[in-house]
Amino acid sequence: MEKLLGRQRDSLKKQKESVEKRKAELEERSREMEVAKAALDTRVQEAVRKHQGDQRMGAQRIADWATKASLALVPLGMSPIQVAEPPASIADALPVLNSASDRLRRLEPVLAGQLEAEGRELIRMVAEHIRVARLRPPLGKACGRSSTS
Repeated sequence: MEKLLGRQRDSLKKQKESVEKRKAELEERSREMEVAKAALDTRVQEAVRKHQGDQRMGAQRIADWATKASLALVPLGMSPIQVAEPPASIADALPVLNSASDRLRRLEPVLAGQLEAEGRELIRMVAEHIRVARLRPPLGKACGRSSTS
């Protein structure tokens, strides 16, 4: 019976050592995972910051373009595009693009009207020039000279 108890103690001791070894291995693996997770978290945060920066820069470029386009349209009778605050993301800049798109769509009839008015004025000026030219005598006849002399 003592032999049996001795073997059981030895077996339990070996199992305990095996469990402790496995526990140490798992703890080491857990520390490695924590380090890897921290490194991944850092990379994710950097990627998110970069993405947010890219979004802000893209949105700012859209707002800047809309401002320039808007100012160019003011002389044509269009009201400027109002940008209350710089957009933080491209999604925030979409209303600015929509507003610019609406103004550009409305620009076609404005330009057509101006071109038509300028064309009518040009036609009037050419017709007036022709009318005045017909009333004047030719240069040679006005001086009393003949073109066959």
